[in-house]
Amino acid sequence: MRTNSQSRTAEGAAAMRAEHLIYDSPLVFDDPYAIELLSYPWRSACKNPALHWLLFKKIMGPLRPIQGQVLARSRFSEEKLKLAFAQGIDQCVIVGAGLDTLALRTRDWEEKGQGDNQKLRIYELDHPATQEAKIKKLNR
Repeated sequence: MRTNSQSRTAEGAAAMRAEHLIYDSPLVFDDPYAIELLSYPWRSACKNPALHWLLFKKIMGPLRPIQGQVLARSRFSEEKLKLAFAQGIDQCVIVGAGLDTLALRTRDWEEKGQGDNQKLRIYELDHPATQEAKIKKLNR
């Protein structure tokens, strides 16, 4: 991690989520916001089929098992969180949040909780440079 720049691994994980949504079927994990948090080069590689093939299939092909782990871990943990929320849990702390988009994807969970208008409060912890970059992208 460089002191004054966002995490490259956070962006790599977001790129894996975005690429999966665009090109894979069936979906293991649905993250429609990941593409918007990527830098221009990563976004271009995800959206352009030729660049996608070169980067994700040819160059990063051996990393495909890591992508599967990232997607499966996210799906599993969020399914467990959703069950806990339905049973009354109302807080979640994401340590090493990176470019996670859980806060954006859980807005419709309110009616699924136990209490009237129960809301899930999400706290994200990460390196200040990564959080600052994420906030700028979300404001964009």
